[in-house]
Amino acid sequence: AKISGDSLAIAKVREAERAWLRYRDAYIEAIYPAQDKQLAYGTEYPMDVDLLRAKLTREHLAAIAYLMTEYQPTQ
Repeated sequence: AKISGDSLAIAKVREAERAWLRYRDAYIEAIYPAQDKQLAYGTEYPMDVDLLRAKLTREHLAAIAYLMTEYQPTQ
């Protein structure tokens, strides 16, 4: 709501979100690099990835909250 009228800010936040999603996925791949993940990491792999994804998302939400507190409208 804070940036709803600022099309430039909306575009920048969307760009940052797309970059963060790429980062999140690359980070998870770096943690679990094996091709056959089920074989390498076992049956707990899907749950471990979900927990890691949730942790990263919580951290990112805190960063977004900070971004909104620092938002400066364009002139």
